Amino acid sequence: MESKPDGLGHSPGADDLVVHRVCPDEIFGKDVGRSPGGRRDARADRLRVHAYSALETVLAVLQEFSTTNGGLHSSNEGWGTPLEFAGYAPPDGLTVEATIEDESGKISLPHADFQTLRDLFLLLGQKQSDAEHLADALMVWIQPGYEPVDSFSARATDYERETLPHDPPARSLHSFSELASIQFVRDTLYDQDGRPNELWRSFVDSVSLFDFNQPNTNSARVTTLAALGGYDEATLKMITEYLGGLGTYSRQGPAFFRNAQDVAGLVGQAAASARLGTQVRCLRVNVTVSEGSASFRVSAVVTLSGGAQLPPADQATASNMSTSLAASTIRHPRRIRRVRTMVPRRRPPRPQLRPRAAKPNPH
Repeated sequence: MESKPDGLGHSPGADDLVVHRVCPDEIFGKDVGRSPGGRRDARADRLRVHAYSALETVLAVLQEFSTTNGGLHSSNEGWGTPLEFAGYAPPDGLTVEATIEDESGKISLPHADFQTLRDLFLLLGQKQSDAEHLADALMVWIQPGYEPVDSFSARATDYERETLPHDPPARSLHSFSELASIQFVRDTLYDQDGRPNELWRSFVDSVSLFDFNQPNTNSARVTTLAALGGYDEATLKMITEYLGGLGTYSRQGPAFFRNAQDVAGLVGQAAASARLGTQVRCLRVNVTVSEGSASFRVSAVVTLSGGAQLPPADQATASNMSTSLAASTIRHPRRIRRVRTMVPRRRPPRPQLRPRAAKPNPH
């Protein structure tokens, strides 16, 4: 990087950052919150203002790196500590922290097929038959007209025998809470009391609900590299050490891949996977502002234009969602758009089910 962010500078034609979702999550101490009259405490408002100010700074740094480098590749480029890079100094008495997670280091669930899901569950410790049943069950839920590979796996018609007969939604998950509605999956990823178990947590940590091509090799989890790239243990170790500046690469320090040629140069042309890329598609940004025992956190999901998107909404709710998004669109010098504020700590809505039409009585 030859230049630092200059506030609101923006190069014409550069990829714009798109904020898909902003989630404010208030975590106030006992002495902070709302006054008896219901008005927000002035201290709470101040924390909120500084949280969004810091978020704007993070987005400006990401935009600057993307413009200068032709995209984002890895936090090793320097944008992993955006507030320090920008010289951001919070007011006295406040502590501001910003973390960035590359969501595109995960497997994109909307792009996953039976083989990818089966291999993922095998990597997560499931036996072959269970891995196949789980992959089939998810594909039945996600893909229209899917026929299970295993003849003993659940089928779409099995949902007709539910308490409320329905068809699977035939689209990718909108929320991980939907896993509790999928046959066989709900029996395997939840404990006897209906709580998510360790397999649920491992699966959720390995996949993304966002729709994007070619997960980023630079930030990919081992499950992503193995399930999509097909890399063996020796190659996985080589990639991990290269990116982290470990082992035989300790002298060169942390590195990253700029393109497919860089990957092939390390693992060999024959081993390089075309299913993996080297650019960021989707980021999760978390900013927390604290003062004593009080804090305010805001989270945002950020993509480059065309880099990633949410699965399409259910037909019955699409018009309501588009209205909501249009109402919350904001104007910004960097063309950040499609911001949707979400209320924290509310139970995610259950997936909309489509009741089957009653079959005509032949008599």
